[in-house]
Amino acid sequence: MARISTASWIALAAAAAVAFVVLILGHGGGRQGDAEVIPQKSERVTESPLPHPAPDQAIEGIVKGIAATKSPGHVTAWPVWPPDAFARAVSADIQPDGSFRVGPLERAIHVVEVDVDSAAPILVEEAHPGDRIEVTATSGVTIAGSVRTVDGVPIPRASVWALYPRPYIGRRLAVCDAEGHFRVSDLPPGIVHLFAEAERFAPALAEVDVTEEIPTAGDSIRRDLFLGRGTDLVGLVRSRDTGEPLPDATVLAWKFSPAVDGLCSSNESLLLQRARTGADGFFRLPKLPSTRVRGWVSARGQAPASFDVPLAGDWRIERADVDLPIAGRASVRIVGENGEPQVDVGIEAISNAAADSTSSTLEAPLPREMRLSRRRRSDASGQSTFEDLRGDRYVYFELTDSPDRLPRYSTESFWPVPGKLVTAPEFRVRKGGRALARILLPDDEGAAFARVRYAGRGFLADATGVVRVEGIDGPSGVAEIDHPLAAPTMVAMAMATAKEVSGLRWVLDPGYEITGRIVDDGGGDAIGAATVVVTGSSPFSWTRRARSDADGTFRLIGLGPLPWVVETNARGHVVGRTDVQTAPAAPLTLSLERRAP
Repeated sequence: MARISTASWIALAAAAAVAFVVLILGHGGGRQGDAEVIPQKSERVTESPLPHPAPDQAIEGIVKGIAATKSPGHVTAWPVWPPDAFARAVSADIQPDGSFRVGPLERAIHVVEVDVDSAAPILVEEAHPGDRIEVTATSGVTIAGSVRTVDGVPIPRASVWALYPRPYIGRRLAVCDAEGHFRVSDLPPGIVHLFAEAERFAPALAEVDVTEEIPTAGDSIRRDLFLGRGTDLVGLVRSRDTGEPLPDATVLAWKFSPAVDGLCSSNESLLLQRARTGADGFFRLPKLPSTRVRGWVSARGQAPASFDVPLAGDWRIERADVDLPIAGRASVRIVGENGEPQVDVGIEAISNAAADSTSSTLEAPLPREMRLSRRRRSDASGQSTFEDLRGDRYVYFELTDSPDRLPRYSTESFWPVPGKLVTAPEFRVRKGGRALARILLPDDEGAAFARVRYAGRGFLADATGVVRVEGIDGPSGVAEIDHPLAAPTMVAMAMATAKEVSGLRWVLDPGYEITGRIVDDGGGDAIGAATVVVTGSSPFSWTRRARSDADGTFRLIGLGPLPWVVETNARGHVVGRTDVQTAPAAPLTLSLERRAP
């Protein structure tokens, strides 16, 4: 299946769409309620239109390599683009014949996790409603070890979690036996964080790179974890402006790790503790492990702040006081193309800052739980007011559920002022153009569920190959069309704003087809269940994937223009890479080198 990265989408959107020109100056100063109202001029930022919801579809597929009746499991699909637009995961069970159907789904890009008992979870990083995917379940890697005190005494019944820095992969849990031994099986390649916890002890964490430490057949990776009494983190949360303590403030403590910062909000793998301040403004986070902790503090009426503190040694008490500035407020009026107020329009104010002045230098963006954004819907007068904002630059994004509207970032930005109500520039929402087209395969059969990307938005053809591209701004652009049975291609489009263009007809090219075999470079033995990924670079980035069968053979169809990059990956082997400049006349033989023990 073709895969276009999010960055590529945004770049294409910038090239294809005509920039909106909106310049709305603030009105005269005044007061609203008890807060001073400060009109602001704005700084222009780049607009980025995004996909929108569409009629329900499903993702279907089959899981091979398992006896499904003995190894039940389930499949879960998460929408991941546009970001945060549709935060709804959908799950389905795997049937006895290995088939599954996940739906109904909104029209968006999804990540699909296939979780089968007695097998490593499989992650399909890009799938669209209407796709049919095929995966092969294989046994994963085992990590075994023991949980002990710092003095070496076994801790029975301790819990050991295998957590993943990559979102969407399920956790694994093991419970230690009477001698403190544990065993976590069926782990996929990549980074795994072991998190051990037991009553009366602080948790311990260890990072394991499963890919680098793949054991020989029948062996497991060995890791021991040692639990101490931990460190208590206490502190006082005050108002930076008045010095008064802030009761009922929320304090979160995270394990700081650049590899995992920026996770999706559904993954709280490394959230260590949470607490609230008392009437005196004090908080206490007990039994924290000896590690670097990222703190996040928020309180009503105050701008949130973060802090970093290293914790070292057991039986200690560390202190971290936090002063929160008074928050700013912002009000925006949402209007239509003719200036009329728009009612019940979803709008999000998003901060461009990753850190505040109370933090030390951050090595990575804040986790999404700490993301500085506020969401509102416009009232009967088209007005939306945002509370508890920091003094950073903010932009607006429309959260539309109307297919003919243009969900987009505003072309204006604003800066909240502590303790003040800022009147931000008006946000003008508009209807976009529409195009109706028929997509055909080379034999004139409708290209069912072909994917079309235009100006950064995604659309799906129906069962007859008819696609409606809508909610697009700009008179012309380039559309990307992808179908698993044909070569990905690009076509020119012309769209009139708020009007419909019909009668378009696109016939796809069958593209290239290659076959090949994957073997071990040592003895020439076939390598089954290896992944072959072919990526093209002209005229745009695309990807096709396949798995080798038990004989090591694979087949890929619908390949786009040359040159290609062919990457091969198999468990226990080094990733192979081959540059292909001309179409191969004979089957490829890809030889993989064994990974050093």
